Amino acid sequence: MRISWRGVAWRMTGRDLLYQARDGKSWEDDLSGEGNAFAKAYYAAYIYSEDYEEILGADLPTMYHVEDTWTAFNKLAIRLDQRYAVWNSSQIVTDL
Repeated sequence: MRISWRGVAWRMTGRDLLYQARDGKSWEDDLSGEGNAFAKAYYAAYIYSEDYEEILGADLPTMYHVEDTWTAFNKLAIRLDQRYAVWNSSQIVTDL
């Protein structure tokens, strides 16, 4: 099942979409090759968890108390963009 992301934005959160359309699972074909490479590097280094906690959970009892809202996403998106820019600038271009 392919999900069209066009038109979904702001009507439901990413978590809602994953649970309603994908049984709570994300697959490699949900992202481009570059998106997968970044996600794997970001998660493998445990940086995502640290960023998530710092930005969204600093004043909460646990990470499970973070509300699933677009406001929370927009706060985290700023850091995600920064991490992606750093990761992207460190990639060696092999297809010249």
